[in-house]
Amino acid sequence: MTILSKLKDLKSDQIGDGVYIAFAWIGNADDKRLSCIYIGTKKGGPILQYTSDNRELYNGVEKVDYPDGGWTTLYSRGDFGKRYAYGGHWSAQAKCLHKKLELSEQKDITRDIIMLDQSMLVLPDGISGGDATMTDIDCSVGWAIWYKTAKEALDSRLTATEIQEASLPQKTKIHLLKNESDELLLLVMEVLDVYQL
Repeated sequence: MTILSKLKDLKSDQIGDGVYIAFAWIGNADDKRLSCIYIGTKKGGPILQYTSDNRELYNGVEKVDYPDGGWTTLYSRGDFGKRYAYGGHWSAQAKCLHKKLELSEQKDITRDIIMLDQSMLVLPDGISGGDATMTDIDCSVGWAIWYKTAKEALDSRLTATEIQEASLPQKTKIHLLKNESDELLLLVMEVLDVYQL
């Protein structure tokens, strides 16, 4: 069963007790396709995002294909206004936020290079003695981490203590520690259970 078939009768609005949903579509009226789903709360703002893009989503270790799309956790800065599910600014779940999310080591790779007729030739791994070195930087520490289900994404959410330790903007930390509670996240989990997300 696809995500859209589970939610086909819903409109962007309240979906549970203080929990809201919003949909983003691509295409025109004749060919409209689901792009994203956002779930948030009136008090805390955006909490989860779904993407229908199912190819090469980063799972914290490598890029993988999720046949039914993927979910990530969002950490709101509190500036969402009345757009509880999708408004304002937020940070997505990423390895750079907290050591708990560092599922694999960063893989910066440094290789020797030699110059040949104003061209660079990268030497294979283990071969040294070039004219200079070149480092390929692993940028995956900042990529959003995607999960197969919304429940998995919510379960991976940083706790209040981890939020305090995280490299989130100070505005985000203040907002979340003041407005997000276990009870609030439980209301979101109930919605995920009802719709089997």
